[in-house]
Amino acid sequence: MNAFAELFAELESQKNKGKIAALVRFFEQAEPEDAAWALHLLNEGKSPTRISGARMREAVSVSTGLPLWLIEESYAMVGDLAETCALLLRSQGQSEQPLHHWIAVLAELKALPTDEQTDKIVELWRSIPQSQLFVFNKLMTGGFRVGVARGLLSQALAQVLERPADEVLGHLMGEWAPSEAAWQALKSGDSGYQGQPYPFFLATSWDGSDEPVDHFQIEYKLDGIRAQLVKRGDTLTLWSRGEECIDAAFPDILSKAQSIEVDCVIDAELVVLQDGQVGSFNALQKRLGRKKPSANIQAELPASLVVYDLLEENGQDLRLQPLAQRRRRLEKLSHPFLLSAVLNVSDWDEVEELRQNARARRAEGVMIKRLDSPYRVGRKKGDWFKFKLDPLSLDVVLMYGQAGHGNRANLFSDYTLGVWHDDQLVPVAKAYSGLTRSEMEAVDKWIKANTLERFGPVRQVPPELVFELGFEGIQESTRHKSGIAMRFPRILRWRQDKPAREANTLQDAQALLQEYG
Repeated sequence: MNAFAELFAELESQKNKGKIAALVRFFEQAEPEDAAWALHLLNEGKSPTRISGARMREAVSVSTGLPLWLIEESYAMVGDLAETCALLLRSQGQSEQPLHHWIAVLAELKALPTDEQTDKIVELWRSIPQSQLFVFNKLMTGGFRVGVARGLLSQALAQVLERPADEVLGHLMGEWAPSEAAWQALKSGDSGYQGQPYPFFLATSWDGSDEPVDHFQIEYKLDGIRAQLVKRGDTLTLWSRGEECIDAAFPDILSKAQSIEVDCVIDAELVVLQDGQVGSFNALQKRLGRKKPSANIQAELPASLVVYDLLEENGQDLRLQPLAQRRRRLEKLSHPFLLSAVLNVSDWDEVEELRQNARARRAEGVMIKRLDSPYRVGRKKGDWFKFKLDPLSLDVVLMYGQAGHGNRANLFSDYTLGVWHDDQLVPVAKAYSGLTRSEMEAVDKWIKANTLERFGPVRQVPPELVFELGFEGIQESTRHKSGIAMRFPRILRWRQDKPAREANTLQDAQALLQEYG
């Protein structure tokens, strides 16, 4: 556990080369079960055992004698509960138990009745060295995000395991339950899991090209979610780009896939079909929120795949073959899904025209892929590009501000934004990104100086600051007072040139809804 706490500290303070070196040192020296759990925590970003924040704050109060209100104020300033607890506690513990021991202890703590957990937490804190408290608290809070990308993790493991980084990254996909046996399987190069997907190849933004357009394959960028269908032997499973197994949510897709006669791994866009056509993302969201969709909802909103790449066929990994060759094999494959249409264009002006008209096809823009490109791992520039539509936008007024988390814990950087309706502001979105650090600091200073009322951590401000809000889509919503929800809202710019009274109205937003919803 001490070695893992030291690793955690190094990962937060080092640059990439230092992080890789620290990871290599840890995994070369760690016992197999500790190595497996460390890999799980760094790869998944979460602990398997989460203790409630209220219980932890109560335990701090019992251990230190501090009132709960002061602990809450400290948490609001620090922005991280695990760090807040570690800063307030003083431990003389000497325990030197391994990481996997504490994972098991926390599982036992989680199983205790709620009224017994507080005293047990206090007891545990007294046994743990001060230097390990922060990481131990991270295990309790469940959130284990640390500044190490999966690519860096795979590079470090590649050195330890003496295997290519992309191969290691592939074995981290899908189901990986931490154990000594799982670590040994990773070392041997055999995950033992038939349903394992491949790491997704991600596109970068298009910035133009002087090459002939016929060097590329052009497709619509559909407004669904990325997915891989894996069929190997008796195993059939569906994975999202977020590496979540989504079999239970889409039994209709798996039912259709039963008809595929060969083993294969297909890269695709998961969509909902309406009248035989690709439906809106709003329709897909109604399916995404259901872990076990009823027969009625499956009939009303049938899910399907629009397939555009073949990564494996009959056990053969096709990813190093050029896209044109993989496409020909995909076109010959018998499957029950839609095949992504390749768009015929003669020049880049036609590509731009297709992009401009993409919304009419339920698309976000176009995809531009080199015909000779392999299927790479992660976001590698040069082969696959996304040429997205310009975002929809409205000028909106700041209504409320709330402090952020982490390095924004002392800044009001989370904003509730509204449009005018009958001389009143109606909230239409929350936004957390888009401003520079200096702009956020200026807005934070303004919020603190112009607060009208406080509602816990939220501050109401006068309707004066105007921002241009960009978003990818707009849809009806019964959960929002405005009747509207926006997809991926973010601030495009601070309109310091515009008075609040000239911001957009709810009628303007409804007009966008009618045109693009």
